Amino acid sequence: MRKLIYKVSLEKTCECLWFFRKEWYKGWMGFQTVFIDIPKDIKSFKQLKEWLAQNFPESKLDFLKKKLQSAWDTVNDRFFKIVKEITESNWKYKKYYCYVQHAVVGNYHPLQGNEIFISIKDFELKDKLQETAEELVHQHYWDIWRKVFRNIRFPWRSLKIWLLSEIIARLILSENELKQLFGEVRKEFDFLPQTKIEQIKQLWIERKNFRDFLIRAHSLKFKDEVCILRQRCRVV
Repeated sequence: MRKLIYKVSLEKTCECLWFFRKEWYKGWMGFQTVFIDIPKDIKSFKQLKEWLAQNFPESKLDFLKKKLQSAWDTVNDRFFKIVKEITESNWKYKKYYCYVQHAVVGNYHPLQGNEIFISIKDFELKDKLQETAEELVHQHYWDIWRKVFRNIRFPWRSLKIWLLSEIIARLILSENELKQLFGEVRKEFDFLPQTKIEQIKQLWIERKNFRDFLIRAHSLKFKDEVCILRQRCRVV
């Protein structure tokens, strides 16, 4: 049976932040992803780690980690089983790890397929469990995506593919069995016009299977939406 384990790791938090700086957001900026104000004079991984250790001690996270683990354990087995059934695909790993930290909005590790991050910002237990579930769905989704399309290592560098991944994760979590575990999906689809959202939702309703849905969804045209998002978020 699959299992999610919550952990605290300064090394992993730094790893995530440093990837953002080098590969993704040309610094610490972009989509309000980084919550903390990192000094501009930090130029190395070592400096970042030392600064985080001084200003955001991990000792404050241990209690929340235990609280999250206890709550997640009550839904763990059902979650992994339901998502497997919805996506018609086995989970790739037996163990997944969720790192609890101060710095970064909930996200999945871009290089390690069984690791995710959630923040303690605005901590509400039910919301953080849903945040955990969403990031796990993303990791599972990317494993399926690579099997279907096979032609790219970092799919989120395409804004169209990233937009679809966000929508699809929320469609999965909106299925009734998962809503019973985590409640209504809190995040809105505010980054796309309603007409496009309805189009994708209709494909979801009409899908023959999950693979069929992925292929049909990725055949949609997103030129205008991507141009608008680039302007809005200053992504280059």
